[in-house]
Amino acid sequence: MIPLAPIALAGVALAAAGCLFIGAINQAPTAALAVVGGPMPDGDGAVSLTMRCATVELDPSGSSDPDQGDAARLTFEWSIDGHPAASVTGVEFRIDDLGHARLQLDEAGEVVVELVAIDPHGARSSPARLTLRVADAPPLPSVQADPPGPCGDHPAGGTVRLDALAADADADCKPIETIAFTWTLTPPQGSTKATLWAGPCDAAPPGAGQSVVTTGQTVCVAPDVEGEYSVQVVADDGAMRSPATVAGDGQTAPPITFRLAPDRPPCMDGFDPAPGLLYVLDRTQPAQFAVTRVLDDLDGFPNPNGPSTAQFRWSLWRESDPAWRALPMSGLNTLELDPGDFDFDELVQVRVEALDRVARAPTPCDPAQLLCDAATAWPGVPSCRPGDTCEEWVTWQARFR
Repeated sequence: MIPLAPIALAGVALAAAGCLFIGAINQAPTAALAVVGGPMPDGDGAVSLTMRCATVELDPSGSSDPDQGDAARLTFEWSIDGHPAASVTGVEFRIDDLGHARLQLDEAGEVVVELVAIDPHGARSSPARLTLRVADAPPLPSVQADPPGPCGDHPAGGTVRLDALAADADADCKPIETIAFTWTLTPPQGSTKATLWAGPCDAAPPGAGQSVVTTGQTVCVAPDVEGEYSVQVVADDGAMRSPATVAGDGQTAPPITFRLAPDRPPCMDGFDPAPGLLYVLDRTQPAQFAVTRVLDDLDGFPNPNGPSTAQFRWSLWRESDPAWRALPMSGLNTLELDPGDFDFDELVQVRVEALDRVARAPTPCDPAQLLCDAATAWPGVPSCRPGDTCEEWVTWQARFR
């Protein structure tokens, strides 16, 4: 028998007893995932995202390969819930210049990201897995109400408009969410007709009820009795309801409240010319008397926000007809007289009253009773006094010569 000598072939030795491999065997790599810039995985290894369309960055550079030189030459295969990552609907997936995967998920829910590392020889690692939990950010509503009057309350006879806003961190994420608001009105004890409706606020309320719920971004409240009214709003983006009225820090805030008080009488606080004096006027020129400012809860004049709803009643007294006669100029803040309508040197008195929405005594107040004094009871703002029983009025006296 001729003995067999070992024959070396490409790093492999063959012997009589079988094959003896001398060269190294290629080993599979190990895949590893790391979250860049947070949020970090929680106790069960999942990463929780508090809003849709939040971007999570995953770094695969911690993957390794025991074969010398192969770690730097690894390629990676990404999948989401078992499907190629780039093909999954509702997920924006891309690889940046650093080789990091950036994922943005449009839908709330849970997905599993898998990474497989592949070495230059085609050996594949076991998948590294990371669970992403995506929450829908709740809308955080806030409410703005018509500002109260200078006395800190809203006068009877009017409506109160409330507007809701909602800060929704993922509102612009696709699919774009539509936020609906649910309002609840709680009136004070004794209320039977307080109404909350979706407007418009200058229209009559559609009905009455103790506690009314409606939807819409703007609502109107028609209070009916004095006291404190509470309005609560809940915002719903179709995925999650906010807990009542929520402040910016996520804590539940108190419902918005406003207080209804009696409508106070108006106070005329500006005139041209000044009343209470006797004027001698030129018979060749028309005479004009005007109210230039009215302080009132509901019907101030002028109104900085648009046309004023203030109304005036004018009356005239003259020596040749010594009785007060109503003039057909009611409603206007200015009265113009033609001197040709009066006798030479005839004494003429002009009276004006500022009307109010709340009906009061039909006759003017006693001339000796001071209702308005901008320097004392009315220091530049409408009065906070209780309701009066008569209307304020002022008088001019004139002779035409």
